[in-house]
Amino acid sequence: MNPIFLDRLKSSCYRKILAAPILLIITSCIETFEPVTQTFEEILVVEAIITDELRKQQILLSKTTPLENNEIEPETDAIVQVTDNVANTYSFSESAPGVYVSNSEFEAEVGREYALSIETSEGGSYKSGNVTLTGTGQIEEIRAERITNANGTDGVAILVDGTGSDSNSTFFRYEYEETYQIITPFAINLDLVVVSENPPVLDTIVKTREERVCYNTIGSNRIILSSANNLSQNKVENIQVHLIARDNPILKSRYSILVKQFIHSQEAYSYYETLSRISDLESVFSQLQPGFVEGNIEAIENPDKNVIGIFEVASVSNKRIFFNFRDIFQDGNNPPYFVSCNPDTDFVTTSPSPNPNEFSVIQRLLNQGYKLISYEEGFFGGINSYTIAPPACGNCTVLGSNIEPEFWED
Repeated sequence: MNPIFLDRLKSSCYRKILAAPILLIITSCIETFEPVTQTFEEILVVEAIITDELRKQQILLSKTTPLENNEIEPETDAIVQVTDNVANTYSFSESAPGVYVSNSEFEAEVGREYALSIETSEGGSYKSGNVTLTGTGQIEEIRAERITNANGTDGVAILVDGTGSDSNSTFFRYEYEETYQIITPFAINLDLVVVSENPPVLDTIVKTREERVCYNTIGSNRIILSSANNLSQNKVENIQVHLIARDNPILKSRYSILVKQFIHSQEAYSYYETLSRISDLESVFSQLQPGFVEGNIEAIENPDKNVIGIFEVASVSNKRIFFNFRDIFQDGNNPPYFVSCNPDTDFVTTSPSPNPNEFSVIQRLLNQGYKLISYEEGFFGGINSYTIAPPACGNCTVLGSNIEPEFWED
């Protein structure tokens, strides 16, 4: 499964909080009580946006779960179709549990009406109302600017200017995918391997894969909205879609962010606005429970049956920028690495002569994945010296992928 879409599925704001009333978390100096579901209704959850991009479209289906259950329960083996008012039918196949991808590429077009239908493996039938593409828009500019926010956080803000094509294009929503480069603080191309546990014997071998430079991508997990409805132009400016503190390790090397702008209907915008408001921690754990947010999908056999989600057709525009830490912050040191990599003298060992430390080192190598970070060969047949550290200090694949993304620019 694409990890970004998996993150979206995991971070769906309405996956649990709308499922049922809950007990509040109560904290005291004695103990903490976890929230427990008092009543529970299993409800279909639908995330379905068809865009004007020519691509294979994607729809996510899952089920609500009790609050104390942290696992995602995907809706599997469903029949999913999108139809339009000119007799086109687009069928979707399940590419991963709960992830449905159209069998062919298509794009939403202005002037057409689209509807979603779902049949679950348990025999439930669901349909949406007809929706249309209300307008189009473009991201005009993305900027990375250093700011200090109201809480005193020094960081870099990702700011966006966007426009809509006409008076119908005034409701904006943003998502992002941030990708950052990971470079381990040690550049040794050797691995330390255990030749024998008893007697303890260690040796070095040349690494067979890239472990110094990696990349990691994270998708946004919150709802970012803006509206130009009350402005004289269909334009929004200086929308802050992300703020990264300057000491965040993801800024240590090179950083990139892809921002996506969606143009929504007023109905969809209101839905996301309500969803954003009730997903706020402060409102979720309040005595006034938010209740159910109704979308535009209903159960055919039983219109009173609850369904969470909305089917929407939206225009999407995206832009990407790259920057390095020094492009934004000219003063001070770079952020720290993701983990502490200060070598501990207890991790220094010798080979081939037995040493009490070697037994401890062998366990760290075999059971905890510790990596070699320095190596000194003994002179004239003397004893070799090795220093090891936690896995991420010498193996970037612990934190990301060693495959450079196709879009990456150095």
